[in-house]
Amino acid sequence: DDAMELYASKDENPDKRFLNRTRFVRVTAAARYHDGPWTAKLAASGIAQQFTFERGLYQHLDVTAPALTLRGDATRTIDRAAGLSQLAWRFGGEAVTTRYTLDIAMPADRREGEGGSPDDPMDTSNSYRGTISTTNLATWSSLGANLDDRVRVTLGMRLDAFTRAHDLALQPRAEVAVKLTSKLGA
Repeated sequence: DDAMELYASKDENPDKRFLNRTRFVRVTAAARYHDGPWTAKLAASGIAQQFTFERGLYQHLDVTAPALTLRGDATRTIDRAAGLSQLAWRFGGEAVTTRYTLDIAMPADRREGEGGSPDDPMDTSNSYRGTISTTNLATWSSLGANLDDRVRVTLGMRLDAFTRAHDLALQPRAEVAVKLTSKLGA
């Protein structure tokens, strides 16, 4: 629980109150499997988040967002192949489902270049009360190998699907790790 409450008057009048509070709780369960060259990990994680902002008696922003994440990945290792050593192929996926509950009563946005208007603590012209659900999906794969005793290269790809926005993000990944000395790496 992270909260801040301020009053702009010594009398602690409710119309002079400013509150900002963030809370969350997370629970995670995970399992691992290993058999020879195969390793697998499965996890489920739930989080309940709450954000509250209040300014005076009328303006507020309340958001709750419980979410469930399911994730799994597997790794297959090979000691040597095609002149490379310690090959590791990793692949996996995840699904995140969140249900946002929103209660918003805020003043109109001020736009750049517009003249300033007097502050009205009763202005709640931007108002909304409702829920929004999102489900985001991801999958990934990578292949890593030692080129020699000092250099390891990993190449991969991740695909994210944002279902509410109907958007995909393809993200190439690359890493080169160089061991400078037997006790120092870069």
